[in-house]
Amino acid sequence: MAATVAGCTAIFDGRASLIPKHTGIHKLHLEFKASIGTQEVVQSVKLPPGVDKNVWIASQVLGIFEEVSQIVSLLDGICTEECCPHMNAGKDVVYSWADEKNPQAVQLSAPCYMRTLLDYAYEQLSNLPGEDEPFPTDFKGKMGTLLKRFFRVYAHAYLSHAAPIKLYEAEAHLNLRFKHFLALVTEFKLVAKRDMGPLAELIGNFQMNSNRAGEESFIAEAVVIVERAIHAASRAPETGKLDEAATHELVAQLAHLERSSTTVAATVARVIPRNCRTTDGGLVCICMEDLQALLAGLQASFTGRASVAALCQ
Repeated sequence: MAATVAGCTAIFDGRASLIPKHTGIHKLHLEFKASIGTQEVVQSVKLPPGVDKNVWIASQVLGIFEEVSQIVSLLDGICTEECCPHMNAGKDVVYSWADEKNPQAVQLSAPCYMRTLLDYAYEQLSNLPGEDEPFPTDFKGKMGTLLKRFFRVYAHAYLSHAAPIKLYEAEAHLNLRFKHFLALVTEFKLVAKRDMGPLAELIGNFQMNSNRAGEESFIAEAVVIVERAIHAASRAPETGKLDEAATHELVAQLAHLERSSTTVAATVARVIPRNCRTTDGGLVCICMEDLQALLAGLQASFTGRASVAALCQ
């Protein structure tokens, strides 16, 4: 691989793996790649229990780097020296390039800026600590700088090349990659909001849709849990109630969802009578009548949210 700011020469094919295969960073990176298409992106970037925070962030940034490389490849032939003589995000924001070897900021064309960025990122990520090696004190700052520059690729793609990306039916691909980026920098506060200003409206839309989708998924999960409990209670016709073990399991599951979803919490509080609660609000007993009323309330909430979402589309 070779790269120079002046000549903007870059070779990307045939790169060796950035991270040695035996390291924890590499393992976490591969696990995330296997799950990114099947999980909620916001949940998938959260730090797993027992995992070192720096190792986790490094594995995530490695994934972001690969995704940004894909976006740069997508723009090849669309973004040219002639049509994009500057690395810009809309009409009013133009980015220049500077790094440790080239401290004097220079203006580059958009293709040259992106190729230079990928070479720079490759060098930075190739020098991540190995197994059991300490992370440098400036690790988070360096990752933040890389991610801030990665954002500029997304901003340029959205604001300068949205039409051809949509024409090539690559919009969903771009959106998924940007949502992963956005989830990571938001979760760990790696890029300031002011540095993502050019896409503030898009970011707001993504976050609003993500919150709505998350709330709906919690309601749907609660519906399944209550339906399962009703089925279990119906198998005990002499009492019409869940046994102690089933009640304990239901209470624990609903308590988790109440903490996660304001809609589930409000529905449970409205439907379940006070005499079925402890002094701190916890559930202690639920009869068939309560379960059926709770199911109806959750289903009504879910239907109502779906109707509002349809009107907003």
